[in-house]
Amino acid sequence: MAFPSSPIDGQTYIQFGRTFTYSSTLGSWRTFRNSDVDTSGLITNIQLTANSGAEFANSAFTKANAAFAAANTSGAGITKTYYWKGALTENVGALRYYIPLATANITSIRSYLASPGLTQSTAVVKKNGTVVNTIRFAAAGTANTQTGLLIPVTSSDYLTVDITQSSSGSDLYINFIYQG
Repeated sequence: MAFPSSPIDGQTYIQFGRTFTYSSTLGSWRTFRNSDVDTSGLITNIQLTANSGAEFANSAFTKANAAFAAANTSGAGITKTYYWKGALTENVGALRYYIPLATANITSIRSYLASPGLTQSTAVVKKNGTVVNTIRFAAAGTANTQTGLLIPVTSSDYLTVDITQSSSGSDLYINFIYQG
């Protein structure tokens, strides 16, 4: 578009059926005026306090926890999955897994290898650095299910997984099932 080269404040220019108004305050052309905008239905009075953000976050957190607790009482529990990609190699786990509840119990651990090893594979589960469970896969085994567990954890506890005996197995998945 070829706007006038030396416009003055309030000058209008019409192009392609649109009216542009020059604002010397802004130093640019505007395509509408406030009177052209329909503001009906818009929220016009929002009052925020210094605590509004925190109150909103706390409310959302409380609702999420309540929904989680409601889902958790159905007996299904919640699952957190640890994943080791590739061939199993001995290592000390550094990745920490936390739970979203104040208190809960790990009631089951279901572990799988995508490819079985030729020899036994072993992983150790630690809570805050202390061993609480050992997972063993027999040679050629791809699954290990442990049920009836009662490993208490709180929201400040964390789990890590060490692979203590490697094999030719690969892609380890460990599902921790919690009940709140």
